[in-house]
Amino acid sequence: MSNNNLIFRLERIWVLAKTDYALRYYDSKLGLLWALINPIFQILVYYFCFSFFIFRNRESDFILYLFSGLITWAFFASGTKLGLGTLFKKKYLLESTQINKFDFFISSIITNSLQYFISLLIYFVFSLFMGVNYSLLVIYFIPIFLTMVFFTMGISMILSVLKVYFQDINQIWDLVILLGFWSIPIIWDYKFVYDNYPEMLYINPFTGIVINIRNIFLYNEIPDFYIMFYDLGVSILFLIFGAFLIQKFTKKIIELRCSKKKKY
Repeated sequence: MSNNNLIFRLERIWVLAKTDYALRYYDSKLGLLWALINPIFQILVYYFCFSFFIFRNRESDFILYLFSGLITWAFFASGTKLGLGTLFKKKYLLESTQINKFDFFISSIITNSLQYFISLLIYFVFSLFMGVNYSLLVIYFIPIFLTMVFFTMGISMILSVLKVYFQDINQIWDLVILLGFWSIPIIWDYKFVYDNYPEMLYINPFTGIVINIRNIFLYNEIPDFYIMFYDLGVSILFLIFGAFLIQKFTKKIIELRCSKKKKY
């Protein structure tokens, strides 16, 4: 691929990502301001509720503990929901253009990342207000974030193929997201995993991701390297498998769409 083609492709991905992001708030008068208002409102609600009404004897960093877990899981939940319908919604583009099918998933993950980094920025501002100290350990966020991206993108590609053949996958995935929320240490103490059910660290990569993000952003500690690289490896495998499915079934998806058109 020439440099010009690569630049054009990157520009196209960025346009797709910006378009998807803007469409989230298309019908709102405040528009993209909601992307900033929503996480600020969330963390303020958590702060006042958990500081003055609920669990008043909790440690002061519990709000940050909770918020960091919520925004990290939200990255996966919203990312997979967004990616799930990618092929189904944009099959017409696959038919009529030469856009690389993987570009749709890359643009979706960029769209999702934009919201995540806005929420993360709010977390940083609030954590500094609460006296959290940061060090060069934050550099470990790079492999952790790549793990989040690879796993979310891999699952999105798998789901997008299933969506074409099984229309109920949306409802099923909502149940999986709900189960996943309560099965990783978002609200409850992560030490429970290490002390009682360490196998949970190997079932869902986001268990280790949430723990390691808190280690570097909340406790200023070295992440669990074994779990970090295990999660990264598993995420790469899911990404490869998802890419394989997309490569294998895209043509059949287009043919399926054309056959449905002929029926009507």
